[in-house]
Amino acid sequence: MRIVSAASAFPQHYYPQEELLGTLQEIWGDQIESPHVLRRLHSHVGVDGRYLALPKEKYLTMKTWGEANHHWIRTAQELGQCAITDALATAGLQGRELGAFFLFR
Repeated sequence: MRIVSAASAFPQHYYPQEELLGTLQEIWGDQIESPHVLRRLHSHVGVDGRYLALPKEKYLTMKTWGEANHHWIRTAQELGQCAITDALATAGLQGRELGAFFLFR
Protein backbone atom coordinates (compact mmCIF):
# COMPACT_ATOMS: atom_id res chain seq x y z
CA MET A 1 0.00 0.00 0.00
CA ARG A 2 1.14 3.53 -0.70
CA ILE A 3 -0.44 6.91 -0.13
CA VAL A 4 -0.68 8.72 -3.45
CA SER A 5 -2.58 11.82 -2.39
CA ALA A 6 -4.37 13.62 0.42
CA ALA A 7 -6.75 16.57 0.52
CA SER A 8 -8.96 18.52 2.88
CA ALA A 9 -11.91 20.86 2.56
CA PHE A 10 -13.47 23.41 4.89
CA PRO A 11 -16.76 25.31 4.88
CA GLN A 12 -16.56 28.86 3.57
CA HIS A 13 -18.04 30.39 6.73
CA TYR A 14 -15.17 31.11 9.14
CA TYR A 15 -15.58 33.23 12.25
CA PRO A 16 -13.05 34.31 14.86
CA GLN A 17 -13.78 32.76 18.26
CA GLU A 18 -14.26 36.19 19.82
CA GLU A 19 -16.92 37.08 17.25
CA LEU A 20 -18.82 33.87 17.94
CA LEU A 21 -18.66 34.53 21.68
CA GLY A 22 -20.09 38.01 21.10
CA THR A 23 -22.93 36.58 19.05
CA LEU A 24 -23.77 34.01 21.74
CA GLN A 25 -23.76 36.72 24.39
CA GLU A 26 -26.16 38.82 22.28
CA ILE A 27 -28.51 35.88 21.69
CA TRP A 28 -28.57 34.58 25.25
CA GLY A 29 -28.30 37.98 26.94
CA ASP A 30 -29.86 37.92 30.38
CA GLN A 31 -30.52 34.17 30.21
CA ILE A 32 -26.91 33.54 31.25
CA GLU A 33 -26.53 33.54 35.01
CA SER A 34 -22.74 33.81 34.92
CA PRO A 35 -21.54 35.48 31.69
CA HIS A 36 -17.95 35.31 32.91
CA VAL A 37 -18.15 31.49 32.80
CA LEU A 38 -19.11 31.57 29.10
CA ARG A 39 -16.24 33.97 28.37
CA ARG A 40 -13.78 31.80 30.32
CA LEU A 41 -14.94 28.69 28.47
CA HIS A 42 -14.45 30.32 25.08
CA SER A 43 -11.05 31.70 26.02
CA HIS A 44 -9.82 28.22 26.99
CA VAL A 45 -10.98 26.21 23.96
CA GLY A 46 -7.62 26.71 22.27
CA VAL A 47 -8.86 27.80 18.83
CA ASP A 48 -8.69 31.15 17.08
CA GLY A 49 -11.91 30.57 15.18
CA ARG A 50 -14.35 28.06 13.77
CA TYR A 51 -15.79 27.03 10.44
CA LEU A 52 -19.57 26.78 10.38
CA ALA A 53 -21.75 24.92 7.90
CA LEU A 54 -23.87 28.05 7.39
CA PRO A 55 -23.49 31.78 7.95
CA LYS A 56 -23.93 32.36 11.68
CA GLU A 57 -27.07 34.44 11.12
CA LYS A 58 -28.87 31.42 9.62
CA TYR A 59 -28.66 29.55 12.92
CA LEU A 60 -30.83 32.22 14.55
CA THR A 61 -33.79 31.31 12.32
CA MET A 62 -33.69 27.57 12.99
CA LYS A 63 -36.44 26.11 15.15
CA THR A 64 -34.91 22.71 15.99
CA TRP A 65 -31.56 21.07 16.56
CA GLY A 66 -32.49 18.60 13.79
CA GLU A 67 -32.69 21.41 11.26
CA ALA A 68 -29.16 22.53 12.10
CA ASN A 69 -27.98 18.92 11.99
CA HIS A 70 -29.52 18.48 8.51
CA HIS A 71 -27.46 21.42 7.22
CA TRP A 72 -24.33 20.09 8.92
CA ILE A 73 -24.73 16.66 7.27
CA ARG A 74 -25.36 18.23 3.85
CA THR A 75 -22.28 20.43 4.20
CA ALA A 76 -20.16 17.47 5.39
CA GLN A 77 -21.17 15.46 2.33
CA GLU A 78 -20.34 18.36 -0.01
CA LEU A 79 -16.96 18.91 1.64
CA GLY A 80 -16.19 15.20 1.56
CA GLN A 81 -16.90 15.11 -2.14
CA CYS A 82 -14.65 18.13 -2.72
CA ALA A 83 -11.77 16.60 -0.75
CA ILE A 84 -12.07 13.25 -2.53
CA THR A 85 -12.28 14.89 -5.94
CA ASP A 86 -9.21 17.04 -5.19
CA ALA A 87 -7.20 14.10 -3.87
CA LEU A 88 -8.01 11.97 -6.91
CA ALA A 89 -7.20 14.81 -9.32
CA THR A 90 -3.87 15.47 -7.59
CA ALA A 91 -2.97 11.80 -7.92
CA GLY A 92 -4.18 11.66 -11.51
CA LEU A 93 -6.57 8.84 -10.66
CA GLN A 94 -10.16 7.85 -11.24
CA GLY A 95 -12.15 6.39 -8.36
CA ARG A 96 -12.37 2.97 -10.03
CA GLU A 97 -8.56 2.72 -9.91
CA LEU A 98 -8.38 2.74 -6.11
CA GLY A 99 -7.50 -0.40 -4.20
CA ALA A 100 -8.37 1.13 -0.83
CA PHE A 101 -9.66 4.40 0.54
CA PHE A 102 -8.94 5.64 4.08
CA LEU A 103 -10.26 8.64 5.98
CA PHE A 104 -8.36 10.21 8.87
CA ARG A 105 -9.37 13.00 11.11
